[in-house]
Amino acid sequence: MYDINAKPVTQNNRTAYIFIGVGIFFLIILLGIFIFEITHKNSLDSQVISTEVTISSHKDSDGTTLYSPIYTYVVDGKTYTCKSNTGASSSIKPDTKNEPVYYDSKNPKKCMTTYETATNWLLLVYCIIPLISIALGGMLVAKSKNALKRIAILNKSGKLVKNIPYKIEDANMVVNGVQGIRIVIDYALPNGSMVTLKGDPRYDGMISDNGTVDLVIDENNPDIYYIDFEINRISGNRPEDFFKDPYDMSQDQQPAPEPTPEPTPQPESQPTIPPANQI
Repeated sequence: MYDINAKPVTQNNRTAYIFIGVGIFFLIILLGIFIFEITHKNSLDSQVISTEVTISSHKDSDGTTLYSPIYTYVVDGKTYTCKSNTGASSSIKPDTKNEPVYYDSKNPKKCMTTYETATNWLLLVYCIIPLISIALGGMLVAKSKNALKRIAILNKSGKLVKNIPYKIEDANMVVNGVQGIRIVIDYALPNGSMVTLKGDPRYDGMISDNGTVDLVIDENNPDIYYIDFEINRISGNRPEDFFKDPYDMSQDQQPAPEPTPEPTPQPESQPTIPPANQI
């Protein structure tokens, strides 16, 4: 069993659920407006070609000028005007060509312009934005759950490798104003093949002081792994848990003992010959 900190992959769950909640909220509003407008359109049983089209304009909170057509139409000799709702206004000035106006034969004042019916379908296009928000939040939650499943598997069958040199790459995503990063390491499997492993995106701004990270990996299924700056064996780390560079042969070799120097041969002693006057 290992002491694996899951916070780096679960800390964004709150942000993910906010994305999902906001997306659902605006999706309901847009779909509600669309359904209301379609229902309103279907309740109008008659139509007539307008006799005149004028353009009204107003500025929004950003100062952008928005335009909306006003259709004049005649029913049973009586003149009516039909305005598009505010939501159908556009920054593009519409055409003044006469178009059909839909109205209720029992109450001709109840109407809808052709311009408005066309813009109602744009609401479905706008639904893409909240759908993206929901999908993004769902992806973050799914990644978090998958990471927790990996941690559970690694606690049973994972191998701990500590102090592996690492690199950092951009995760190409910003959450809560923090640029995400990925930890990248190269790891040699028992069969000798080298694989590049990329950690889950992190948004905590952490960087290792000693330039290394820890890894827990299922070497029988190397797609299951987890990288963090500090992972320890609960029962205490072992010497074999520490990283050994497969290309550094000095880690596997003991220094050879210095050879014992051979004794220097001494010259043989010659017998001493006494002087001739002593014979």
